[in-house]
Amino acid sequence: MILFTHRSGSIDLTGRVAVAGILNVTPDSFLAVGRCPDPEAAAAHARRMAAEGADILDIGAQSTRPGAVLLSAAEEWARLGPALAAVRTATSLPLSVDTFYREVAEKALENGADIINDISGGLENGMISLATARGAGLILMRPGGANCRDGTNLPELTKVFFTAAIRRAETAGLPLPSLVLDPGIGFGSSNEGDAAMIAQLPWIIDGLQVLAGTAVPAIMVGASCKRFLAPDRPPADRLSATVAAHAVAVWQGARLLRVHDVAAARQSADLVMRFMKQRNTL
Repeated sequence: MILFTHRSGSIDLTGRVAVAGILNVTPDSFLAVGRCPDPEAAAAHARRMAAEGADILDIGAQSTRPGAVLLSAAEEWARLGPALAAVRTATSLPLSVDTFYREVAEKALENGADIINDISGGLENGMISLATARGAGLILMRPGGANCRDGTNLPELTKVFFTAAIRRAETAGLPLPSLVLDPGIGFGSSNEGDAAMIAQLPWIIDGLQVLAGTAVPAIMVGASCKRFLAPDRPPADRLSATVAAHAVAVWQGARLLRVHDVAAARQSADLVMRFMKQRNTL
């Protein structure tokens, strides 16, 4: 059995894929889909994604697009707090908060969030201990950096980070079913490196199974509308390529998808799992 455990329950990932719908309360996200400028819009979009089959809603108040202005923790919470309150009232789905500030994550957990989604790649920034203390789910993403940009060694670097994250979680007492690992598609990597990470997910997962046994954390892929999918097209024209990339990721072992288009992702992921079940009966 594969479980993702969080503050308000758990999601069974045995034979299925969880879809996390992106809900951005930022004015400058790279894609208009999922952009919610005020709490009312956030609540309405949350209800829409829930109806389309989302398992998790991932709320972010800090843009991570190239060239975005970095907000302070106080500025981020000023955006996030009202939206989180509105979304928490609008749906009972587990809520993930996309932040790399421990103080923002702590406030979010106090106000209805269930999961921390930390894209910083930091293992000593207090997020693991916070998730452990609060019984929260924790998504940790591979950090970017100059050593990732040629793409030739990206799967190996990803496996090294995932291994370190598992060991740090075990040391802190965080149950491995509460941990999800994200290879960080589009963060400090080349287009070919991003493709290589998805293509080599089975090799990465096999290595983690040697380390963690049957309790290996689930892998989340968030390739939604990223540049590597179609570098010559604007983000809004990459939705079809997103569905294709996520379908491949599921076939390769990903069990959570972070997406802008929930309905398309839900339909595609369910179909891929049907194919995989037929393959496994042979």
